[in-house]
This record gives sequence, structure tokens and C-alpha cells, in this order.
Amino acid sequence: MTATCTPLKAATKEFDTAKKAYASAAADIEKAVRDGKGSVSPARMRELYTAARTFQNAAEALSAAGGKPTGLDGAALDLAKLKATAD
Repeated sequence: MTATCTPLKAATKEFDTAKKAYASAAADIEKAVRDGKGSVSPARMRELYTAARTFQNAAEALSAAGGKPTGLDGAALDLAKLKATAD
């Protein structure tokens, strides 16, 4: 049973880390999505893209490992919507 729990634990840890980074950037991400990439500096845009893409990948990995990724509000994540945000 340990072997099957290890991928889930690793995915959960990775997701939690990515979620924290995403949470700290969420307001700027929403602003960039709403107002366009010109609303933040190019350097910040790269940081936001990295945070969003890392969060998306971690959420997909957690889901694939059998976990249930949740958003900042605690609700189940819509992985398609999260991918669209990162894109």
C-alpha cells in the first residue's frame, strides 16, 4: 500500500506548494486575464504565467494520482478552465 500512496503524497505536496504560489499571484493573474497582458510588466507577466502553468500541471498531476485538487476557495478545480487561464 505504501507504493500506491507515494505518488499521491508527492502530488499532494507539489500541488500544495504550487497552490500557495498561485494564491500569492492570483490578483495579478485575474487582472492580466481581465485587462490583458499590458496591465502588468513583462517580467511580472512571465512570473504569472509560470505560477499559473505550475499550478495547472500540479493540479493535473494530483488528479492523475487520484487526488482531488481544489481551488483557492476550496471548491473542486475545473482543470479545463485552469488550463485556459494559464494559456
